[in-house]
Amino acid sequence: MDECTSNILGLEVDSTFHFFVYTIAFQDANTPNGNGGDTHPRYESSRSRNLKKRLWLGALKDLGVTDLYSKICFFEGTQAFSYYAIPGLEPDQLPKTLSTNKDNLKMVVTDAKHMSVPEELLTKNVDPQEPLSEKYADHSQPSSRSEFLMFVSLALKYHMTSHPKLQVWGRHFIDRAGPLHSQRDDVDVYRAFSIKPMPIKTNGDKFELGFVCDIRAKILRKTTVLELAFEKCRRNGSSHHDFDSREKVMIREAFQGEPVVAITDKRTYVIDDIVFDESPDERVVPNLQMSHTDYFKNRKKINLKYPALCE
Repeated sequence: MDECTSNILGLEVDSTFHFFVYTIAFQDANTPNGNGGDTHPRYESSRSRNLKKRLWLGALKDLGVTDLYSKICFFEGTQAFSYYAIPGLEPDQLPKTLSTNKDNLKMVVTDAKHMSVPEELLTKNVDPQEPLSEKYADHSQPSSRSEFLMFVSLALKYHMTSHPKLQVWGRHFIDRAGPLHSQRDDVDVYRAFSIKPMPIKTNGDKFELGFVCDIRAKILRKTTVLELAFEKCRRNGSSHHDFDSREKVMIREAFQGEPVVAITDKRTYVIDDIVFDESPDERVVPNLQMSHTDYFKNRKKINLKYPALCE
């Protein structure tokens, strides 16, 4: 990157580069049609990506596929992208129902495509390191520009998320080493990185794969919601937490629906409600039969600052 004259980094792609795209449908298991059909509306949103991945990985385990495939499959919408062909999901075996969850929704793989690089992409010629599967060779086809860039984007995001020195913060990544030196005590300043693939136009109709790399700052306010609630009610410290009914209404109106950033993992959450009559020590996590304090301590390795705080 130090040798670049701009924030756009060009990259040569092997002419033998290939990937696989699997189309997935989630359907009502009670429908007469055994396979195929439209995806259930619940799974059309990208918000269900984690749920889809859990079902997908469970299905791969049922197929007897090794753990390697959990690290090379990426999801977007109703498609799964993979570096390699997945045994048991060859085109001549599809459509195939893989699993049914507790809501009686079944996961069906309806199509599998072996994709090569787009015809208009500039590549370098190398000798193939391994022969392609005969079952896929006859079905190989050049990917579209959008399909290729989608695969590169998903793979890049996965590998950056898995990097031991980086932590995800929204659409950016920050250095796990911690914040930069700041002259203010109430905020932390982090160096943030972003990178995304893009086509770089060349002569004629050809394009080169490029990456747009940016560095910027992320600012995290150290003040907690509890401290802001004290400030809202003109309180002086955490020992005075016996909010009256008027103050409770004031606090709910001020913070419900507001986005907040977790200090620990830098994830953004929206405040749904504020519970005044239960502490984290007392409030049980649904379906886990453990307190919120124990959940954060055992599952997240986080010790809460105010585990016993309540009315």
